[in-house]
Amino acid sequence: MKSGKAVGPDDIPVEVWKCLGEAAAEFLTGLFNRVLESERMPEEWRRMMDQLSEEDRQESPWTMMFADDIVIWSESREQVEENLERWRFALERRGMKVSRSKTEYMTILARIKGKVYRTVVRPAMLYGLETVSLRKRQESELEVAELKMLRFSLGVTRLDRIRNEYIRGTAHVGRLGDNVREARLRWFGHVQRRESEYIGRRMLDMELQGRRQRGRPKRRYMDGINEDMKLVGASVEDAEDRDRWREMIRCGDP
Repeated sequence: MKSGKAVGPDDIPVEVWKCLGEAAAEFLTGLFNRVLESERMPEEWRRMMDQLSEEDRQESPWTMMFADDIVIWSESREQVEENLERWRFALERRGMKVSRSKTEYMTILARIKGKVYRTVVRPAMLYGLETVSLRKRQESELEVAELKMLRFSLGVTRLDRIRNEYIRGTAHVGRLGDNVREARLRWFGHVQRRESEYIGRRMLDMELQGRRQRGRPKRRYMDGINEDMKLVGASVEDAEDRDRWREMIRCGDP
């Protein structure tokens, strides 16, 4: 903490905390621990934060505060600078100063956006689909939803007439249908390597007695698995070797 800085709403100069040393640190640690244990912010703190951000509060959470740091999000540098000026004006009216020398402009690369999508969004979309045999229409609907999210994250729309392959390549994201196939085959191989008494293996090998109804037969799980294995050139026997199986079925992200 630098000496001579303007005091905050508590009117306590920074020199006081520096003189108190470890005693001040122990006091503040105990205070914050009690607040955390109570799971309730003191009203004085709430009022102070409301006063500091009164003139710059927005409905969307584009601004976040961390201790004495402020993170401002926006879709362009011009909007960031405009919001920063509003914050500077609001804070300086109350005796606080924004350090221009410490201000940094940061951007998120397209591949980082793709990585966030692969690790956060897509697992939620694919949850449980390794045990489902999707129809072509269902798979197509999932891919449409995926491309909408990727375009939005990259700041483009269909009106820009950018090909889907370019969108996926920019974000380093493979086709969702390929990822579904890989997850389905990975799960099938896992079940195949289990002992014959395993409930999943027994259900997979079970054959029901009787005749199927007239008309077009419903798509079964093994129908999808057989199609998947044909596409990647694998067989049921290949599933016994875990490493070889993983290598054969890999068809997801670049």
